[in-house]
Amino acid sequence: ERNIAMVFQNYAIYPHMSVAENIAFGLYTSGLDKAAKRKRVEEVGEVLGLTKLLERRPSALSGGQRQRVAIGRAMVRDPAVFLFDEPLSNLDAQLRAQMRLEIKRLHQRLGTTIVFVTHDQVEAMTLADRIVVMRDGHILQVGAPMELYEKPADVFTARFIGSPTMNILPAKAGHGTLQLDEAPLAWSAALPADVLVGVRPQELRVLGEGEGADLILSGTVAVVEPLGPETFVHVEAERGLLLASAPAKSPPTVGSAVRLGASASSLRLFDAKSERAL
Repeated sequence: ERNIAMVFQNYAIYPHMSVAENIAFGLYTSGLDKAAKRKRVEEVGEVLGLTKLLERRPSALSGGQRQRVAIGRAMVRDPAVFLFDEPLSNLDAQLRAQMRLEIKRLHQRLGTTIVFVTHDQVEAMTLADRIVVMRDGHILQVGAPMELYEKPADVFTARFIGSPTMNILPAKAGHGTLQLDEAPLAWSAALPADVLVGVRPQELRVLGEGEGADLILSGTVAVVEPLGPETFVHVEAERGLLLASAPAKSPPTVGSAVRLGASASSLRLFDAKSERAL
């Protein structure tokens, strides 16, 4: 009655049925005759790249192909809304990336509303037009992906959206300043006495000799993570372990002392008690 089609995490396809039969199962109560069902199955199979696999059994398919069969069984009903329940969590990293692209293309082609449940913020950021962040059954924030990334409503959302996760540091405020490092940082807005300061690893960078920044923190490099075009360094500082970015071609070495800098505009402030954005 609600015309909602669901795609499950574990595929939920029948091993004793062929691909075509699994897809057609979505039409079980449709009232269509056999020829009409077959035509619809073939149309869906073509959209999902399953045409040559329609007579195979699920045991002969890869994980990604099985997921497409599950999507096909939902698609064949031509629903008003799709509900995807963590459909990519059982796939390896490379296949997840491929399936994200396929689902994105499918959505662009069909134009049907998709409600996509996931614990993977990369999936949420890359697939969604709007994200609903929930915790313990409560909605924390609703908005476009970049809106949540740039203006998180609370600490939980700030840490959940964005990879690597945002650094969160305790600080003291008073008399127009924010005390976070060796020197107070001027801050014009009124603030509570205890605040949390968020800064993303991409915006907290290793400073060169003599280089300055609005916010400067010092520490010792514990781990270096080269990732090709960028390098992240884990730094043991007075305020805990920090994650910062470093030049990919000349990163600091483990055990070296470094200075980390960030601009005031990159900082996100939260109330220390409520953890809500200020």
